[in-house]
Amino acid sequence: MPNELQRDLSQKTRLQTLSILVFIVAISTIAAMTYVQTVLVPGFVEIAVRTCANLGGLIAVPLLLILGFRDWLITSRAKLPAWRNGLALSSMVFAFIGMAQPYFDVRSVSGPAAYQSLSSC
Repeated sequence: MPNELQRDLSQKTRLQTLSILVFIVAISTIAAMTYVQTVLVPGFVEIAVRTCANLGGLIAVPLLLILGFRDWLITSRAKLPAWRNGLALSSMVFAFIGMAQPYFDVRSVSGPAAYQSLSSC
């Protein structure tokens, strides 16, 4: 029992550390974007800040989704009633589908049908 409790406590502190780190990165990204938009900076600096913000968003969303799923699977799943487990799982599936939707839109636009519609103009 003490080993299991020790593992749970270390995992909770690790998740808390990750969530604090994500929060700090989000605040610093907002500060950098605000600075770039209000102060005259060279073009390459603005492009670098915007690119880092875009890549950070692309990395943070799946990372938080995976961490949330892992935390729910390990800690909360056994304690919750069935309807709350279903709600949690469906919200994670919808978030994943929403995250993957732009990829499927780009693939459908860049397929053979896009070339046929461009050649008929």
